[in-house]
Amino acid sequence: MTMDDSCGYSDRYEDALRLAARVHRDQLRKGSDVPYITHPLHVSLILLRHGFSTDVAIAGLLHDVVEDQGYSLARIAEQFGTHVAEIVGALTERKTDEEGNKRPWETRKREGLEHLQTASLETVAVKAADTLHNVRCIAL
Repeated sequence: MTMDDSCGYSDRYEDALRLAARVHRDQLRKGSDVPYITHPLHVSLILLRHGFSTDVAIAGLLHDVVEDQGYSLARIAEQFGTHVAEIVGALTERKTDEEGNKRPWETRKREGLEHLQTASLETVAVKAADTLHNVRCIAL
C-alpha cells in the first residue's frame, strides 16, 4: 500500500531516499563513523514535521547529491521534477572555480548567505533544516 503525497510518503519519496542512500553509501559524517545518509534523512524529516510538501522533503533528501557526489541536476529534474531540481540547484555550492581550483570556504559561505536573501521560502526551509541538523550533531 502506498500513501499519498499529503502524508509525506510516496513512491517518489522512496525513490529519492534510495537514490540518496546509493550515492552517499560510501560517505561518513565528518569526523565520525556515522553513515552520511542519516543527515539528509533527518533534514527531510524536519521538513515533513514542519508541514512542507513532499517535493520539499525530497529536496531535503537530495540537497547534497550534486554538490558532494557529482550527481547531475538534470537527472534530478528528470526523475523528481523541475521544482525539486530548482531547490537542490539553489542550494548547491560551487566548490571549485573555472580552472578547477578549490574556492575559499569564506567566499562560498558568503555567496550562499547572499543567495538566501532572494531564494524561495522552500529553499530557505531546506537550508534551515540542514543547518539545524548540523548544529544538533555538533552539540551532541
